[in-house]
Amino acid sequence: MWISRSQSPASDGCSPRAEPERAAGVAVRTTQRLAASAGPHRSRAVSALLDEHLWLGVDEVEPSAVRVLVVQSNVATRDALRGLLDDQQDFVVVDAVGAPARAMAIAGARWLDVALVDRRLGSASGLLLSSRLARMRPAPGVLVCSAFVGSALVAACVVAGARAAVVKTAPVAELLSVLRSVAAGELCLPVADAARSTRVRALLEPSELWLFDMMAAGQTRADLARETGLSPAHIESRLGAMLRKLDRLAAQPEGKPNARCAPRAH
Repeated sequence: MWISRSQSPASDGCSPRAEPERAAGVAVRTTQRLAASAGPHRSRAVSALLDEHLWLGVDEVEPSAVRVLVVQSNVATRDALRGLLDDQQDFVVVDAVGAPARAMAIAGARWLDVALVDRRLGSASGLLLSSRLARMRPAPGVLVCSAFVGSALVAACVVAGARAAVVKTAPVAELLSVLRSVAAGELCLPVADAARSTRVRALLEPSELWLFDMMAAGQTRADLARETGLSPAHIESRLGAMLRKLDRLAAQPEGKPNARCAPRAH
């Protein structure tokens, strides 16, 4: 398990400031994303964000800093991750939350580079949340963390659109390295290993394997719709069913594949 905040004192340097042009640009994008996500009947969570003005100050940080949303249902783990990332000069924790609805509201209102999401969020699925986050425009890179990482979880991350999966007992240096790689747009999943997994291939139906193999090869949801002739809504329905099956399989322990980061194909 990751340690909590280090005991070494933080630097007392001056607070960094974003360039005015960048601050203004991100403020405009933030307002546009809020308006698009809220609609005529905005959700209670989005209303709370607007009323509390949580988006103000998001650009009072170094422009090059990696903006992270931590989504963990366990309060101790959530606080430990916030403390760990706060101690890094190149990270800023936008927020740390435990509920999927809250995470989506913040993602719709704040500018994010990476979302660090637990596979299980109480009774909810972190993988389903990851899929929703990965479909946003612009989308943060999603890193899923779990008690164990095997081929089923990697396959689920492929379907969800997550870029990486890390075991919770990983060394801090490994976690930080993968976070930086995901923020840089790299894919840190042993996709080929998951695609060859007998567990994964025995679970999915032939038509689902066809879709999975295309996604493992780097094709997007739009590519799948063009290749199959199916509607985007039908593709989303099929992928959702696949993700739920893989999520259940991922709950069963297996060996941990070796993560390898590579530039993400577009």
